[in-house]
Amino acid sequence: MKKVSLIFALIFGSFYSNYSQAPIIENVTPTAQLISAPVNSNIVVNFNTKIAIESINDTSFKVFGRWSGPMMGSITLTEGDSTVQFIPDEPFFYGEWVVVSLSKGIESQDGLNLEFGYSWGFWTETMAGTLNQTVVDVIEVRLDGEGTIQCYGAYAGDINNDGYSDLSVVNEIPNDIRLFLNDGQGGY
Repeated sequence: MKKVSLIFALIFGSFYSNYSQAPIIENVTPTAQLISAPVNSNIVVNFNTKIAIESINDTSFKVFGRWSGPMMGSITLTEGDSTVQFIPDEPFFYGEWVVVSLSKGIESQDGLNLEFGYSWGFWTETMAGTLNQTVVDVIEVRLDGEGTIQCYGAYAGDINNDGYSDLSVVNEIPNDIRLFLNDGQGGY
């Protein structure tokens, strides 16, 4: 009887493992390292198995634009629930680096988690332009009457989620951050 039970367990285990497997990412769109994705690109991830929609959330599926910041959007399942499509609420900025990160929290409909996290990035298309530029304004980082300041770095990105690129400057001396919000008219 033990021999029959063992054989049954081996056959059932083999059968179950053939039909129930951890999700594996088969391909993604836009492709990794693409340098000209449209700014209104949808993010598409094809899996080898059906995905549980409730496992896709803002923790397990993240999209971040270098200048547009964390991207919000809607998620749909297609292709028999094996393809996840992320539709951004807003277009990405032109010429920005976009990173998509998937965590091990993503599950198949059989309750098996993605074995490893997965991440890739791509560049959005740029707009035509020239290098014929003129200075239109100077942003003073130093406050009136302030002595020495030492800027440590700067970041240009949409800080307040209004669709315009803002500017933050980190200062080692006097140990602060100066934030310049874009007024939407080309000024800060």
